[in-house]
Amino acid sequence: GWTRFSALDVVGVSSIISFPNDQSGGKAYRLQSPAPPVPDAGPARTFVYQEESHTDFYAAVDIIEWNNDVNQAFGLFFRATNIGLGQTLGYVLHYDPQQGSGARGQIQFNIVTGEAASGTIGAANLSFEPGHSYRIVMRAEGALFNADVYDLNDLTSPLTSYHGTDETYAAGAVGLFN
Repeated sequence: GWTRFSALDVVGVSSIISFPNDQSGGKAYRLQSPAPPVPDAGPARTFVYQEESHTDFYAAVDIIEWNNDVNQAFGLFFRATNIGLGQTLGYVLHYDPQQGSGARGQIQFNIVTGEAASGTIGAANLSFEPGHSYRIVMRAEGALFNADVYDLNDLTSPLTSYHGTDETYAAGAVGLFN
């Protein structure tokens, strides 16, 4: 029931989406985006989402495997409309392991205009440790967005909490991206 958007199919680089076994005996949703051969194509990226439009909602995603040595961003996108190459509007909650100098990680809320970040509206410095798994919990209520990040081995106390406020987009699709 999820729509897949492989943004760089137009330049011959298709996303790879698979469902490997996860550490708890279930299945994971794995998104891989090979680098484009054309610099003007922008960064590699993949989107999977449910087409229903949401305003206020709660979402959670477990992050179980990634590579801190790769310059990347991944997480949730929400209130997204006009989803397509160079035209997507909405918001993202993303983790970037190399956001700061010295390969320091950060998790952020960003406004997205024309499929590009057009402003950070909330952030927290946090570096995911390889070998650990994390849960990101997000709530959108009107113009306020809240996020908590937990170590999956301790869901009683968040490692960090942060929020963002913006009224640009009121409703749209919710999904995952990298």
